[in-house]
Amino acid sequence: MLRSYNNEANTEEVVEEQAVEEQTVEEQAIEEEVIQTYSGAAEDKIICVNDENIFDNKTENKLSTELSESSASVNPEDEENTKLEETENLQNAIYEENLKTLSAHSDAVRNDDLASPSENSNSEATKECKHEPSEPSEGGTQGPRRRRRPQNDRITTDTDTQTRINQVHEPSTEIKSRNLNESVQNEIFLTPTRNPRVPNRSMPIDAIMLSDSDGVPIVSPMSLSMRSPGYGTPGQSLNPRRRSNSRASHVVSQSSSTVTLARSFALEEVLTPYIKTLRERAYRFEQLNDLSLDDLDQLDFALKQESKNLARERKFKDGLRCNSVIQHVNLFLAKARYHEKQQTITLDLKEEEDEFQNALAQFDNETKEKEQALLESQRQARNDLKASQKQDLEDLEQLWNSPVKRRNYNRPSPRLAELHRQMNICLAATKFEDADLIRKDIIKLKKEESENAFRKMQHDFDEAQVAMRKKHKQDTAFFEESCRIKMEKLKQQRAKRRRAYEFHEKNLKRRSENAEKIISQSTTPTQIKVSRRLTVKDVENKDAELLELPPLESPSKKVKVPKSMKADSS
Repeated sequence: MLRSYNNEANTEEVVEEQAVEEQTVEEQAIEEEVIQTYSGAAEDKIICVNDENIFDNKTENKLSTELSESSASVNPEDEENTKLEETENLQNAIYEENLKTLSAHSDAVRNDDLASPSENSNSEATKECKHEPSEPSEGGTQGPRRRRRPQNDRITTDTDTQTRINQVHEPSTEIKSRNLNESVQNEIFLTPTRNPRVPNRSMPIDAIMLSDSDGVPIVSPMSLSMRSPGYGTPGQSLNPRRRSNSRASHVVSQSSSTVTLARSFALEEVLTPYIKTLRERAYRFEQLNDLSLDDLDQLDFALKQESKNLARERKFKDGLRCNSVIQHVNLFLAKARYHEKQQTITLDLKEEEDEFQNALAQFDNETKEKEQALLESQRQARNDLKASQKQDLEDLEQLWNSPVKRRNYNRPSPRLAELHRQMNICLAATKFEDADLIRKDIIKLKKEESENAFRKMQHDFDEAQVAMRKKHKQDTAFFEESCRIKMEKLKQQRAKRRRAYEFHEKNLKRRSENAEKIISQSTTPTQIKVSRRLTVKDVENKDAELLELPPLESPSKKVKVPKSMKADSS
């Protein structure tokens, strides 16, 4: 539902935009006609229109109350969209009503002026003399003064009139912002009846200009694309200065000379005293090895500009000599560029090699530090492992010597226990002889059982120690293998990274060996700041191409020859 509502709203906005665009031309015509032709009589009418037809506060409050009551029944989701639609419809209705009223008043004013032309002339004269005192006539008397309007009814400035007209014709805020965005998106505004990309064929290309809001002329892209060949390099591009949001207008000059899109550098601007001295040396074909690259570039630029001027002036011999001098300068220019490039590449290679050696030494130092740190950590871990194993053996021995562990091996056998019971019975019966015999048997049996229990306990203790030592040995072997793997992994990683340094070192050696080849490949031709290419338009001279005709002979001015002279000649 919300989506369909939004689609309807968008459709209405598009229709409103089209309607506003169609009414724009009519509004402009009405405004110009009212302001320029009937400003004196239309000002009062426009004020009345504004006073009578601007939406008053009571009606606005009533409509806002109705909107709030209607919005209470709408869902919260559609409340905002409904308010926007109602507000826009209200503004459009006010705008259309004011436009109709203004059109009606302008028609009425036009009819009144047509009915009384004298009043129109008087109103125009009043407008011209509105803020100026009447001047005395030739006879010394002042002319009749115009009746002034009351102070409350007068319009002080034309700005107020334009402001009131803009208030009447002001569309909704949303439509204004949309039109403003469209105007900002367009880089160049031309007349709406023509394609902005097609220039007016009736005016010269060099005369097409644009002006910003301040009146500063701006070169149009069309004129730049068709500029004269003498303007900069062929690939050079110029961007016009960014303008404000106001529409640009065509400015057509009276002649193409008033708008200079491109100009060639004058030879006097290029030939400084120092360059003139170098030019004289070049014309004498002297050695120019002592000059710097910048001096040679400036000299070459000046000579090429001079060659262009000679071509325009049709000085063939001087042009040939200038071309020879340019070739002579280009030889030294190429040598200077070669030496400069050689020094640059040599310094770059040396600097790069120094940086590489420092980086390689730093990398090797880091490798050694990492290996030492790893060995130190492994040594500490090995010591900790040995200490823990020694502590395990001590704990095992203490455990086997504890009373708890002995109790498992010092218990008497059933026979020894029976002998102790019989001895106790004999003692209770005061049979001391029988009790003494039983005691001897108990001592003998107890000694045998003690020896057997000790041997068993010692055997079990030895087995426990062997098992623990075996476990410690496995742990030590695993630890050593782990240390070896870590060290090998570190070495492989560092060696892999060092191979990149080795490849870079080989590349540097190869580049240093082939320095001459690199210099010859990297040497570029002279950068010509102004192109030497001349078009036919640059060198053409229509006056020189015309045929030379002698003056006409008039029959009345012919000299009469006597007949005697004719006879002698015959």
